[in-house]
Amino acid sequence: MKFLLVVAALLGLAAAVTQPTFDGDWSAFTANELDIAQGEYQTKGNEVCCSTTAAACKVQTVDETGKIWQSFSKQAIRQNVPGGSIVTFLTENPQYQYAVVENANGTLTCQSKCPLTGQNKLEPLQKDWFIAKAGNGTEVSYKGTAAYPGSPNACGKAGQECEVWEVKTTLLGIVVMETDTLYVNVAGSQPIPVADVGVITPFGEHIGTEKTLYQEYQGFPNGLPASTFEILNKGTCPPPNGGCNRNNGGNGGNGLTRYQAMSREARNWRSHITEKVKGRFAFDIQELFN
Repeated sequence: MKFLLVVAALLGLAAAVTQPTFDGDWSAFTANELDIAQGEYQTKGNEVCCSTTAAACKVQTVDETGKIWQSFSKQAIRQNVPGGSIVTFLTENPQYQYAVVENANGTLTCQSKCPLTGQNKLEPLQKDWFIAKAGNGTEVSYKGTAAYPGSPNACGKAGQECEVWEVKTTLLGIVVMETDTLYVNVAGSQPIPVADVGVITPFGEHIGTEKTLYQEYQGFPNGLPASTFEILNKGTCPPPNGGCNRNNGGNGGNGLTRYQAMSREARNWRSHITEKVKGRFAFDIQELFN
């Protein structure tokens, strides 16, 4: 009887782990990687390879680093990229990507803008941006503690481990379309997102992996300053030289950036792509500054 009581108590402790929550407004330096494999490919550990005898096979990789600001309260995203920043306001209709430069006094001036239309439009930001709430095809479970393999000391001081949470996105609550493994540093007074590793598996077939590592994360419980997204010349900002509907480096035209093209291709292989992927890879300053 005592043994059963101890087991029940331990199970109760495991079930009592509280899902951490994060500020809806935040900033961080992020390192993003999106890998998509199509056709007859093979996976060996972290490697995805095409066979020399495959009739058709293609492996694509996108890497991106830079500081990002995301505001749930203002429904706005800003990301620094080579040459300046891209700012998008998600409640605008139509939506635009504004290519801006930072002036010596810290203000932002728009250089050019392009509309986001169709499947390239971004959905409103959710306050539960890192670990989604369960329900509506989303399953959330606590997996224990572990170090993040890509950066073992990212979970706090050396030797400490992150909380590990798993989020499965399903179709009709049956078919697992994507599985995200989320690492959270809980060593301090406030939880800090460390990394998100997502595996895209529509109908049981692995076609892609997305990884994001968060560094120098800062939450803003009272919201990001308005100046983070204030843009001079916003209303009269012109399109880039050559317009927005030109072919962009073989990515299919329609003014798509390489990140948008990758997200579009991922959606072609599985229509159930998360808005998180779209938000991460909808930025390319070169497209708007050309």
